[in-house]
Order: sequence, then structure tokens, then C-alpha cells
Amino acid sequence: MAALAVGLEVALPLSGFDDRMYHASRVAYWLQHRSVLPFETHNDRQTVFSFGSELVFLLPMLFTKTEAWGRLFFASGLPLAAVGLVRVIEAAGGSRRVAWAAALVFVSTPLVFKQGSSGLAPEPWLVVFVLGAAFWLLRARGPGGERAWPLGWAGGFVALAINVKFTAVFLLPGALVAVWWCGNGRPVRAGVRFGGGLALGTIVSGLLVPVTVNWREHGHPFGPAGMRAAHQSRIDARQLAVHAARLPFLLFDPPALPTAELREKLQSWAEAGAARLGASALLPGESPSGWPGPFCFRFGPTAGRFSLAGMLWLPLLALALWRTRAEQRSRGGPVSAAAVLLVLQVPMLLGLLFLVRWPGDVNAMARFFVSPFALGVALGAVLWAEWPLRRTAGFLAGAAILLPVALILRYGLYMFVLHVAHLRETAKIDEPFAEALRAMPAPAHVLLVAQQDARDYGLFRPADQLCNQVFPWGKAPFTPERLRGLIVRDGITHVLVQNDNRVDLHWSPPVETAPMVAWLRAQPDLAEIPLPAEHQRLFVVRAAGAAR
Repeated sequence: MAALAVGLEVALPLSGFDDRMYHASRVAYWLQHRSVLPFETHNDRQTVFSFGSELVFLLPMLFTKTEAWGRLFFASGLPLAAVGLVRVIEAAGGSRRVAWAAALVFVSTPLVFKQGSSGLAPEPWLVVFVLGAAFWLLRARGPGGERAWPLGWAGGFVALAINVKFTAVFLLPGALVAVWWCGNGRPVRAGVRFGGGLALGTIVSGLLVPVTVNWREHGHPFGPAGMRAAHQSRIDARQLAVHAARLPFLLFDPPALPTAELREKLQSWAEAGAARLGASALLPGESPSGWPGPFCFRFGPTAGRFSLAGMLWLPLLALALWRTRAEQRSRGGPVSAAAVLLVLQVPMLLGLLFLVRWPGDVNAMARFFVSPFALGVALGAVLWAEWPLRRTAGFLAGAAILLPVALILRYGLYMFVLHVAHLRETAKIDEPFAEALRAMPAPAHVLLVAQQDARDYGLFRPADQLCNQVFPWGKAPFTPERLRGLIVRDGITHVLVQNDNRVDLHWSPPVETAPMVAWLRAQPDLAEIPLPAEHQRLFVVRAAGAAR
């Protein structure tokens, strides 16, 4: 399964919206600027978000500038996550057979497989580091649990997880509780050792860069106020109730619904239930059209999120909570492995559920839950190992595993055929700038005036080893002096304006581009190249060679 995911990752072109908007493009900008420090940009995501997973993509690109090598290296995240899950279950006392069965359940979960086989989604690498923290906290249980090495490593892996995605900060509360449990009467010493690993991991991983820069530039470690407001939910009773009502619809994902009639009936019932529970209510900050949009979901012929394992997740957490409370009341001694896995995933689950703004479509929101879901699979394996009828029930479990495996194999074949038939069409991949790229000879120095969600990665020409250089205008209002200065300073050969009226920057004020286009048309050393794309304008600098 992991090999299939790696094969698809390498074979399929990089076509995801977020990949070409900021995951891959920020790496291209780093290579161009020879630095991971912030740069002038129209898209805050390229400079504000933590960048741990993109560093994995960057490493091979440093030496080859070849996307395929970068993606091959990046694709190792899913196999490493599977191995990490096995190691966590073994550290918790589970058998190797149960551990590998759980790893197969995890890898064959539709959303997990898709995240690990298509593009630069950070979730597989986030799972690797979350499981690393869980492994070392499990190793710290028992006599001598306050030893420096396990707790220090646990803190380091927490820092690595946060550096992949800021939302991993929700791992911290559970980790601190687990450290307290592992202190064996010396919680302060245990906390100091965990904190030392966390601090060292923050420095070594590079997390210190976005945190300190964001604090200096925006007064907050997670970026500007407008960006935080767009990604964070409001905390009030109505919002909490609506988000809680949405979770069951996110997790309800039948493995297969073979007939259209069955899907339509289930869709109708689910939509009526969502309306009755208030899950489909439009919250402040959500837009009827646009991003973030209204809550919506759709059932397909096969599961697209967490399938059967996701439907069992919440009952499993309830069972683990009941057993943990019973254990703590009945006996002392070291805390159980199930309790550690429970306390790590519950704060993550609640933090993601209530503090992150839902982007609308449940499939887009579901990816945030992949890392706590991995801990849930490990917890399920630990409880399964203690089940008295596990050998008899193993036949049922085997059937439950084989169905998603078969569906994922079918999905992999479908994606490969789709790749051969369609996805190598450059025009589709390079949108919205495909026409502009065809009109520009390579190599080019492009001054880009774009809206916030522009997919600018294609402008670097990754198929030609990033031979182009791209210089974003950023967010500054137009002035002739600044535009002329950028053309001269960066040796600009082409000026590309995405919209000749204005470019929208979402939480930042828009840039009015009509006077900029008028000025460009009036310059004797610039000539406009007509483009089929409506409102898109491209100018060539006739004296580019002299300016450079």
C-alpha cells in the first residue's frame, strides 16, 4: 500500500491547488532567494505558516532542482508514518501482528492514502512526528520514567510536529499531562527535561524562524490578525454547538454505497439531520459562496475520508476513557499505554474541532484530523490486544480491513489511468497563467501582480528545473517609482498582472491595478502581449537585457 502511494506521488504531476499556491511555490522562492526567511509576497501562507514538511521537499531540490526527486523524498512520509505506528503499538505492549494490521488499516484509510499519494500535503509528515512524540512518552512510563532521553526526545518531536503545522500546538496539553504522569513524583524535573527537548527542537527544526518573524512583524507567533481571524473560530456557545454537531457527519463515511438511489436517500436523510441538529447553520466568517464556505458534504460510491475506522473512532474513545478511569481507581503504578494515547489525542481532537474554522466542505476539514486519527488507530490496536475474543473477532476485522484495501487499490488504478489520460495537460496544471507562460520565452524574470490565492508555482517552470525567477509585487499600493525600481533592480523581463482592475488579498486591502496597467501601457520600453485570459495583462520589457 505504501509503495503504491509512493508510486502515485512520483507518477502524478503536482496539480493540487494548495500545492501550487504555496506548498511548492514557497520552496521555489526559497531556492531563488537562497534563504527560508520571509520575502515580499501577495500570499501570507508562503511566509507565515510553519514549513517543516516543505523542508523535506526542499532538500533534494537544493541539489537537483528536479520536482520528481523532491516528491520522491517527500513521499517517504506515508511509509515512515506506517512504521512509526507499528513502533508506537509495540511500545504500548501490542504484538507485531496486531501492529502491522493496524498500520494497514491506517494506510488504507481513503483520506490518509490520498494525502500520502498526491501532492505535498503536510499530514503524513505531521503524523510521523506526532507518533514520534507518542513513542517516546510511552517509553518514559514506569520506573525511571523521568529520565532525560525519552522526555527530551518527546519534547523534540512535539516541536517538529508544530513546525510541520501550527495546529499541532494542540498536542502540547496532552503531552504535558503525560509528562506529569511519567514524573514518578518528580514532575518538575520531568517537565524541565521535556521543555529542554522542546526548546532544542524549536531551534534545530527551524520553527524559531516563523515564530520570531511573525511576532516581530505581526505581534503574534501565528501571523497577522486578519489571517488568524480567517483561520480561527470564534469561541461562543453557538459556534461550539454547531461544530460539535458537524463532527458526526464528518466521521460518518460508509465504506461503499454502490447504487445512486441508496446514495441519494442517505444524502437526503443526512442533510435533514444536519439541518435539525444545526450543523448546517452559517456561522460568522463563513460565506454562502467563496472561502470559507457553508458546511456541506456528499456521499460517493466509496468512502472518501476515514471510512469504517472513522465511524468507530468516537465509540473507541468513549471505551478508552471508561477503562482509563476504572484503571486509575482500581490500582496505582505506572499509567497505562492506553491512557497516554488517549490523553494525547483528545486535546488535539477538541482543539481542531472547536478552534479551527471549518473551510466548508467536510473533505477539506477532515485532513486536519489525520494526526489524532493515527493515535486513535494505535489506541484501537492496544485495546484490541486486550480483547478476550480477539481471535474469533479477527475474522470480522480481516473483512473490515480487506474492503478498504480493495477500494484503495481500485482508487490507485483509477488515478494512474486519469494521470495518463488527462493530468499531463500542461494547460490544466499551469492555470491560471498557462497562456502567459506560453507567451514568455524561458528563462524569464517575471514581476507578478497577483491575488492572494494565485497558483504561481507554474511560473517558475518546474519542468525546466525552475529556470524562471518570479518577483511578487506584494501588497503595496501602486506607485510608478516603486514599479520602475523593481523592474530595474530585479532585471525584469516580463510584468504579469492577474487582473487589470484589482487583485484581491482576502484579509488584506486589495491592490488597485487599473492605474498600474495604464502606466505600463504608457511606457515606451514596455510592450503589451495580448492574452486570451480575460482581465489578465502581460508586458514585455524591451530593454530587459540592458536593465539586467
